[in-house]
Amino acid sequence: MKGTIVFDGMNDVVFVAADEEFTAYVNKQGRETGLIEPEAVETHTIDPNVAVQLFSPLAASQRFMVAQLKNPYSSVRCENGFLFVFKQFGDQLHLAVNGDGTESEDFLNRKLSVFQKLNGVLYGPVSEEIKPENSQERRQRHRFLRCLLNTWVDLYREEQSFLMEAVERLNVTQVVNESCIKSLETVMEKMTSAGDKHVQHALLLVNSKLLALYSSRNAVELQPSDVLAIIVLVQSMLPSEEKLEDLFSYSCRQRRYSDTDKNFGVIYIPQRERYDSALEGDDEDSSEEVEYYSPCTTPVKEEVEDSDSPGESQNTQSNTELSGSASPYPKVSMQGSEDYYFTPRETESNTEAANPLVGGAAAAQPLPISPRASPLEHPDYQRLPVFLNNPGCPYTPHILHCVKVLPGMVLVIVSQSSRASHSATLCRTMNLLKEVLAGNSSAVLREHGGELYEALETNMAKVIGLLKKLPWDRLQKDVRQRWADCKRNNIDLYMEQNAKDEISSKLEAPLRNLTTKICDLFRLLYLSPRPPTDAIQKAVLDSKEVLVHHFKDYKEYLAVKAQRNVTMTTYLEDYPGLVHFIYVDRTSNQITAPSINIASDEQRSQHDATQLLKDKVWQRCSWIQSKLSQGYTTLTVRDGDFHFGYFLWFEDSAGNPLTYQQPFKPESVSVQPGVIAGNFYDQLIRSCFPDGIVGGIHCFELVTMHVGVVPTQYVVSHCRKLASQLWEAFTISLL
Repeated sequence: MKGTIVFDGMNDVVFVAADEEFTAYVNKQGRETGLIEPEAVETHTIDPNVAVQLFSPLAASQRFMVAQLKNPYSSVRCENGFLFVFKQFGDQLHLAVNGDGTESEDFLNRKLSVFQKLNGVLYGPVSEEIKPENSQERRQRHRFLRCLLNTWVDLYREEQSFLMEAVERLNVTQVVNESCIKSLETVMEKMTSAGDKHVQHALLLVNSKLLALYSSRNAVELQPSDVLAIIVLVQSMLPSEEKLEDLFSYSCRQRRYSDTDKNFGVIYIPQRERYDSALEGDDEDSSEEVEYYSPCTTPVKEEVEDSDSPGESQNTQSNTELSGSASPYPKVSMQGSEDYYFTPRETESNTEAANPLVGGAAAAQPLPISPRASPLEHPDYQRLPVFLNNPGCPYTPHILHCVKVLPGMVLVIVSQSSRASHSATLCRTMNLLKEVLAGNSSAVLREHGGELYEALETNMAKVIGLLKKLPWDRLQKDVRQRWADCKRNNIDLYMEQNAKDEISSKLEAPLRNLTTKICDLFRLLYLSPRPPTDAIQKAVLDSKEVLVHHFKDYKEYLAVKAQRNVTMTTYLEDYPGLVHFIYVDRTSNQITAPSINIASDEQRSQHDATQLLKDKVWQRCSWIQSKLSQGYTTLTVRDGDFHFGYFLWFEDSAGNPLTYQQPFKPESVSVQPGVIAGNFYDQLIRSCFPDGIVGGIHCFELVTMHVGVVPTQYVVSHCRKLASQLWEAFTISLL
């Protein structure tokens, strides 16, 4: 029973994501309180008006605690077991709900922070874009946001890289690595020749792991948080359900595969059908009747049988059945001359009825098209405007070109917007205006009002200068007039006066109007991208063909590496008693950890040792992160039959260990351990080494899991030796 609700500054609900149980519970409460008519038809959605009536008292109470007492709630736990977690982002209040006890407060906090990060990636600083005026467009955006949130939850529960929030790179041979770099260099050259002069990066992803990254000479470094966000976007837009078992063992009783899979000689079998013998085996000898084939020799079955499960059959309906159209491509609706939006593959009513999430799509669903992706004619090619974090601007506009190369492999090309140089000025201006509007809660800035006003005046001069170069005369006139109104109502005096004084209504109105106009300018520049030229589309598709040619002989190898990237058997001889480890270099935010591969639900036994191992690792890592946020950097704990250790340390550029200049103060760090919603470890370094040189202090983490009989002194010895070995291996791999 889970849900996420977003309120705007007027306590209106602008976004709702909920599972089937929470939706049914809210609708039941609505009927009991008279908010829903008893004779109303049962729906699979939550009416925003009902959500406002039920949850607005919580939102109003939270805003009162913020405005009047300066002591907001972090969470509220009810007698019936419901847990509510609050987070304020600008004017918006985000509320995460859990009613079945399966999600902790730390997890819900992380969930809301990641959701806000994904909002920023899609819409930049214009958070109001989460609820556009057009109802159809609003449904599309909400569906895509729900899908992104569900995809992240799935990745967090399955991938160690998302558990620790660090990028996992595939450990491949030198030949494959050289082929990757050469191929990506060719891709960049093709994009440049096609007219894209701002192409920055090219990435190859295999499932949720990074195979290769190639950047142009003058490109700004791609941040690990953005790489992880891109992986979430790709997994949502171009999902892949391929597992290791799909390549090497198939049942001949039921087979389903697409024409695309035929071209690559790989047969896709849905998760429910991977081990058909395990599903159908009523007697012990049933497995002997099953024949298995390699991917290229599996016989073809012309008719496709639907799953017996009602839920599965709903999820595997064809596009024709859902949309009433024979076209395999999504329809396109246009607003204005340059606004292109995908409409969903299915109608709204059918989607909400078939999906257990409210209008959303699970990560395993077919592509829930982003509402701002471009209307391309290729099903494996998506183009999406995004905002990435650069040192000069947290919302630098870029364009993502995503194309599926092979099953599980996706090429991502990152190009910077041609007008990206103005984004920093617009973001600073919007941020300053919002701080002024929230002046009664921005005492620190208000104490330096003169400096703040000078910064605002300087940025407004740059914005007006930018508008002179653009063909939007009316918008330029409105911005000038609103800014003149602000100065006429003594904005400079207001920013210099006592921080406890409230903003006057005469000043508040033009300030809000000015903020709205700056947001409109940002929308026109970056949220309404022009469609790609034919030359760029052709360059992307030609790049796909180049990569298919280069990697067609490595697809099985890469699929194995994606599932078995690092194996524990490599370390068993040198570290007796070691069961598992996770090593993270927080300088580059890259993770090294043995793979934990779990069978699908259909094949999993009640006493699955691997599942037990995975559950223990996830539980203890979450506990470790909670302790780290409280200031603990070294931990050892015995959990049943296992002994866990956690060690965080610092080194200089030469690899020499460093002692803390100051003890770690948890209150000095504003984010949870991780990098997606904010780099916890950069703040940790600044807290412990206030006089340290930026980039000169490296941070490392090591989590170990031993069997309980191993003495503590051996655990510590193993950790030292393992850390040294992994550091050397990681350094060599960078050379």
